[in-house]
Amino acid sequence: MKNILPLTLALAIPVFAGTPTPVAPAPAPAPTLTEWFVGGSFGQFYGVEAFQSARLYSAQDVDLNMFTLQFGRDFCPVAGFDMAAYLEVGYLYGDFNTVNSFPAAPLAVKYDLDLLPVTMNLKFEHKLVGGLGAYLSGGLGYAWSSIKAQGGHENNDGGFYAQAAAGLVYNFCPNFELFGGARWIYINEVDVAGAPLADSNAFGWEAGLRYNF
Repeated sequence: MKNILPLTLALAIPVFAGTPTPVAPAPAPAPTLTEWFVGGSFGQFYGVEAFQSARLYSAQDVDLNMFTLQFGRDFCPVAGFDMAAYLEVGYLYGDFNTVNSFPAAPLAVKYDLDLLPVTMNLKFEHKLVGGLGAYLSGGLGYAWSSIKAQGGHENNDGGFYAQAAAGLVYNFCPNFELFGGARWIYINEVDVAGAPLADSNAFGWEAGLRYNF
């Protein structure tokens, strides 16, 4: 009897106390598949192909400075690449001289060239090591142009515009990334003094900064 009583109490205590209910862990937050970003860049292009006019004018190669603003969204990875789509508004400016081909009376006229391209772009980024990655981007759009001759004559035009870029990107914190590389631009049918700066393209460099939020 002395042995049965302690054994009965030992069995009864867990019944009255109740079995502790396990606490389920809080569900993990859903993964973020998209992320917005804003950014900007500066670049330069050397030797943009100039035009040869049927009106006996020829232009020197054009050097351009470029500023851009970007606004876009990152998407979920595709085949190991982070994909993003973004709108870019650029501003390119430079100057050049035209010279007629009359040997008896050569005439040089200086022009200021301004371009305002607006493009839709896709960007693919791949992580290399640590915060360092590589990117490839391309876009299509339209470029408005303004060409002003020394002396006041101005001509406004516009045409198809394309671009592509490749380089390296470094994420030095979760929100900020620095990028830089090479960029190619293509400009179609920009009219200068009655003759198009036809099918002009150039290679240059770019560097910029993006903020992810």
